[in-house]
Amino acid sequence: MGSLQDTAAENNFMCPPSLLDPEEFRRQAHKMVDFIAEYYHNIDKYPVLSQVSPGYLRDLLPDSAPAAAEPLEAILHDVHEHLIPGLTH
Repeated sequence: MGSLQDTAAENNFMCPPSLLDPEEFRRQAHKMVDFIAEYYHNIDKYPVLSQVSPGYLRDLLPDSAPAAAEPLEAILHDVHEHLIPGLTH
C-alpha cells in the first residue's frame, strides 16, 4: 500500500503544502470541541424556540466572503452571538 506522496508522484502532480501545522490544528480542534461541549453542557439554559425574526441573519452577513482568514475565536464568537439565538433547541 503506497502513500499519498507515492500516488502523487505516480500521477505527476504535487500535494499542496500544509497551510496549518499539526500542533496548531490540534489546538484549534480542541477549542472547537470545548465550544461544542460547553454548548451541550449549557443547553438547558437556552430557550427552546428561536429568539429572532426570520431573515435576521441576512442583515448581519457581509456582501462577500472575507479576503483573509479569520481567527477561530472570532468565528466561534459569531456562532455564539448570531447563530445560536436562531436555533430551535
